[in-house]
Amino acid sequence: MGVESKCSLLTPNILPAPFPSSSFHYTLPQERIAEFPASPRGSSKFLHRGPDGSLKSHERFDEAFGPMWKERLVDQYHVVFNDSRVIRARCWVTHLKGEARSVEMLLLSPSSSDPTTALMSKATDQKWKCMLRANCSVGDVFSISGGIAEVVKVLDGWAEEGEGDGTECIVKLRLDSSSSTMLMGEFLESVGEIPIPPYIERRVKKEDEIGYQNVYSKQEGSVAAPTAGLHFTDSLMDIVSNSSSFLTLHVGAGTFKPIVAARISEHQMHGEPFSVDSREVMGMVRAIEDGKGVLSVGTTSGRTLESLYWLAVKGMKRGGGDSSYYGHLGQWECYELAREFGDDLPPRCKALRWLCERSGGKIEGETKLMIKPGYRFQVVDALITNFHAPDSTLMCMVGGFLGKAEVRRCYDKALNEDFRFLSYGDVCLFERK
Repeated sequence: MGVESKCSLLTPNILPAPFPSSSFHYTLPQERIAEFPASPRGSSKFLHRGPDGSLKSHERFDEAFGPMWKERLVDQYHVVFNDSRVIRARCWVTHLKGEARSVEMLLLSPSSSDPTTALMSKATDQKWKCMLRANCSVGDVFSISGGIAEVVKVLDGWAEEGEGDGTECIVKLRLDSSSSTMLMGEFLESVGEIPIPPYIERRVKKEDEIGYQNVYSKQEGSVAAPTAGLHFTDSLMDIVSNSSSFLTLHVGAGTFKPIVAARISEHQMHGEPFSVDSREVMGMVRAIEDGKGVLSVGTTSGRTLESLYWLAVKGMKRGGGDSSYYGHLGQWECYELAREFGDDLPPRCKALRWLCERSGGKIEGETKLMIKPGYRFQVVDALITNFHAPDSTLMCMVGGFLGKAEVRRCYDKALNEDFRFLSYGDVCLFERK
């Protein structure tokens, strides 16, 4: 599994395949959507698909995964976590010229810097891409505690599972004199709230401040939690600490946008920024060279790892070895690279080493990678993940990992055995041969 060899190739006829988006639709009753996190942490139910295809249910993740790790998984896998931390990105604003009602404003990402830099800079005059739960035009002004937010650019309409439509736009913040020295992080702490997912039919509560964060989260910038990690307790983290790495991908609200196009190839994937310390990647590379596979905790970790491989290929093959060439990966770019270079694609360790050697210590960029049925995973060998929403890009990615029929079999078992679904729901481990 972890032996370094020529990578398995993507077939060249899937760029992009006319795959029907309805392939990953299923009926999810509202009562199966978890409204609150498991308490205590780690007590979620756990579905394990073994490398032989066997399915086994466990009553508690923490009680099953710990012994499983010590008995077998520790010798087989290196675990990778996404340490991004959710910011208080949901604010409530009032249109100064409209009817006096509270409107949701969800800050998605700063328009001209990375989230870490923006959060540590003065809030006033910053521009942020956001979602306003209203029909907006350029010049519209909304009041917010301590100042105003003015729409300076309209980007697109916004459709989201479980909520009313809105507008994706860029707003400029202007704070009152009393708040003008506040850093963006401080400002959000004072006026924002944790943005629990739109399909959870309640307002945010105090317990979400802890429950919607991973115990190992560090780097602030996400507007949605990397929820596969919510099941890991401090004690489980101690158990896996000697064979683990961390990366950062800031999760955007686009993760909740359903695929509404008739074909998956017509869906516009959202971009998400990532940052990885090259030492963390090299720890994973050494584990692979020692014969281990890569166990990704969450789809966000997996998407980042796969993106790193293709960014390396992009730099090695198209950039002439130029290390500045690999900062952005387009939605379908990996499929183009696979078709273009075929049998000349490098093994994963060679590609990741190349990336690390030219990174200056940190690999940063943005990915729009769309993983779908037909994709052949280059880095990830096993996946820990929650049960995802119908018609979502996350279901599409899991389908690319397991195959449509196998996903259906796993989800049918979870539905029949009263598993809880979505962000606060139960968890599964998918292994492959």
